[in-house]
Amino acid sequence: MEKNQAKDNFNEYIEKRIKQPIIHLRKKRKRLKKVIFVSNASKLILSSCIPVLASMVPEHMYLLTVISIISAIVAVLQGLQTWKNFEEQTLAISKFINELEKEYFLFYVKWEEGTSTKAEVEKFVESVENLYDEQINEMLDSSSN
Repeated sequence: MEKNQAKDNFNEYIEKRIKQPIIHLRKKRKRLKKVIFVSNASKLILSSCIPVLASMVPEHMYLLTVISIISAIVAVLQGLQTWKNFEEQTLAISKFINELEKEYFLFYVKWEEGTSTKAEVEKFVESVENLYDEQINEMLDSSSN
């Protein structure tokens, strides 16, 4: 009876700390990739249109052209920087998912066979919690930059 309760508790832990977060993070990564694409495409389109539209103004055309070219360069550089930041976030999410899945699959086979010991269960839980702590620290470090 006690062993079944422990197994149920551990299965609940697996569900809440590994399976559900992996599903959530995969959805987040997919949304982030969509945001990256839409954001960068719109910035590149707008930055390429600025010089064309600015040169259509007849008064002080040369000055407007120089200003618009500078603003286009700034917009392109800002778009590339945004893209880089989103890509770094996407890679961090992917790395976290892969590490969680690795820990899960390495341990869960033993758990299902019933050959795991209490020490192995504790080590597994500790390593999963360490992964979460590392992920939170990375998120805090990246948000402070």
